[in-house]
Amino acid sequence: MESEAFEYGSDEVEEPLEQNTVLTYDLTSENIHNIDVNLTLTSPIAGFAAVSIGNGMYAFGYGNLNLSILNTESNKTEVKVVTLNSPMNGDNMVLNYDLGEQSSSTSTTERIVTTTTPTADKTATVFVLAINEKNFVENHFEEFKTRTWQIMVDACSDLLNIENLIIYNTPYSCRKSCFMTKDPERGCAMLGMHLENIPAATHCAKIEGQTRIQYFREQLESQSKAMKKAYSAGRVAIDSCTAINWTTEWLWVAIGLVIGAVFLAIAIMFVKKQSGRMRKGDMDDSSPIMGDMEPERQMPTSRSNRAFDIINEDDY
Repeated sequence: MESEAFEYGSDEVEEPLEQNTVLTYDLTSENIHNIDVNLTLTSPIAGFAAVSIGNGMYAFGYGNLNLSILNTESNKTEVKVVTLNSPMNGDNMVLNYDLGEQSSSTSTTERIVTTTTPTADKTATVFVLAINEKNFVENHFEEFKTRTWQIMVDACSDLLNIENLIIYNTPYSCRKSCFMTKDPERGCAMLGMHLENIPAATHCAKIEGQTRIQYFREQLESQSKAMKKAYSAGRVAIDSCTAINWTTEWLWVAIGLVIGAVFLAIAIMFVKKQSGRMRKGDMDDSSPIMGDMEPERQMPTSRSNRAFDIINEDDY
């Protein structure tokens, strides 16, 4: 049995799995615990993950377990990975966690800064799909921060010449949750962020009739095509990488296949109908082979009685 403890911050832990093993991870912070456990198993019943969710209850998963937990009883979450007696060959476990930063506040005459992790409805998430994950983080993540901060600067003139106040989570690999392949060039980066550190008193002339996070999401959506091009991505999605909409590429492919099948069926029916008409026309034009000949004349039947001698009985 192996055990490790982590307090605040975020990281990724990867461990090879062996038979009859229990791995235990104790996670501690007063913030929301964002936990993602991925098990790669030779057999689906070779092991499982269990995560404590409070009140003595656990959530279980045999492949992927993705949870956001705010435990009001305790600041601790226990993650267990248990393997059974099934043979294993290259099986492994990957644990991603984000526990937020230790709560602190800095008071100034201008603003109050807090690093407490907000609830999900106050968080925006961008999924960058079909990219090389490492290359994206090394070469594009800082530009992504600049782009997203500029959205808020354009909306709120008070933020001009102020350092970036958006809080960004550590980029996660979302390859499995977004059903991407194992191809390194077709990975997935999940980028979570929130605006809670922007002071509530900040004047934002362009944001009317909606919250800041709603406005922020709309702007991210409007820039998704530009980000796709800038990051050489297959797709950029906001808040969900599995939602189906009219911009989903495979949806158009599916619609095209259905329309193509309908046209093909109509074409086959048309050809069969025309073929039937041609056969009927050919039969209507046909006539007996001897039709143009004169009608057969009947041979007259002779009723002559010259072969017989008629004798009158008075002659005798």
